Amino acid sequence: MNEAIDGQIIKSDNWQALKTCKPLFQNKIDFSYIDPPFNTGTDFDYKDKYQDSTWLTLMENRIELLVDYLKSDASFFLHLDYKANFQGRILLKKFFNKLLNEIVWCYYKPGSPHMKQYNRTHQTIFWVANNNWKFFDSKIKIPCHESTAGKWDTEGTGFGGDKPDFSEGKIPEDWWMDIPIVQRNRTEIMKFDTQKPEKLLKRLINTVVDEKGTVLDFFSGSGTTSATAHKLGLNWLTMEMGEHFSTKNIPRFKRVLCGDKSGISKYDDVNWQGGGFFKYYELEQYEEVLARSQYQWQGKKGENQVEQYSFLQDQKLLEAIEIDYKKKNAKVVFEKLYPDVDIAETLSNLSGKHIKQIFEDKVVFEDGSEVIYDEMTFEKYPWIKPLIWWNSK
Repeated sequence: MNEAIDGQIIKSDNWQALKTCKPLFQNKIDFSYIDPPFNTGTDFDYKDKYQDSTWLTLMENRIELLVDYLKSDASFFLHLDYKANFQGRILLKKFFNKLLNEIVWCYYKPGSPHMKQYNRTHQTIFWVANNNWKFFDSKIKIPCHESTAGKWDTEGTGFGGDKPDFSEGKIPEDWWMDIPIVQRNRTEIMKFDTQKPEKLLKRLINTVVDEKGTVLDFFSGSGTTSATAHKLGLNWLTMEMGEHFSTKNIPRFKRVLCGDKSGISKYDDVNWQGGGFFKYYELEQYEEVLARSQYQWQGKKGENQVEQYSFLQDQKLLEAIEIDYKKKNAKVVFEKLYPDVDIAETLSNLSGKHIKQIFEDKVVFEDGSEVIYDEMTFEKYPWIKPLIWWNSK
């Protein structure tokens, strides 16, 4: 089953998803790219209204988890604009040894006749790695700047003329002026304000991934990274929360499977015809657990409660466990938690084992081990306890 799946998208806060999926994808990722909130001071699904401090904490916590996902020769690309690029660069130095390039993506954008400053027409993509990395420069063709500079197409489609001139054997440069932004009249548009073009992601992926590999984007947004990876025949993992999961990502990935002709689909080296298999599911969020939990003071009457231990009891423990007092065991009944729990996927995430086969009454993992649902007691499978019972002191 795992070999048949091209990609998967998880509906969740990405920190929790990265934490949950780590056992399955540790040291498995070849390429990671994210296009996060740009420290704007405006709320997204991820809270970003406290500029600088909240943004840096949000990014640091997630990049720290990302490092364990990457192979030793993997690369990470962080896409930012002027609001956050200087902070992002400093933050990356904490986790990566090499800043390989500060790629400048330039594009045309019409300005206002009442402007009081230069029009902002570029963003920054930092390419970082640790010690070893791949670079497939022969796959990258970038127009010569000498032959194209200043020839913007006023329609926003890139440079003027039929096609930009290419120079055989020219060393690729980190100043990219030939990839336009996604315009509203293009079939690629997803009505997502910060959507990036598939051509941009294709070039980034081709920079470090040859024919096989796994791509990770934990700020899925409109799904461009994963859609591009799928068309290039690569495996992918992505995460998104809120309405974008169902209104942008799932519809787009279904169209890709059905032969979507937008974006890079008609490139000679792609010629996308459709096909593939992806899965998606939702993680229970920590907020849901906390909402159903109770705090109990463990100290003695009259003592300073602040200095005493507090016990956090998850009420799911009482709702999801059937206790057999005669046999002295406790059985987990997931259906008492939620009516649509994917038990196999839940056990896969917890154990770090990929699924080989799914049956009505059990799941078999790639290492040959299995879990029989009706026999899922704490005594037989003690490692499942964290699914139901956890406490904090």
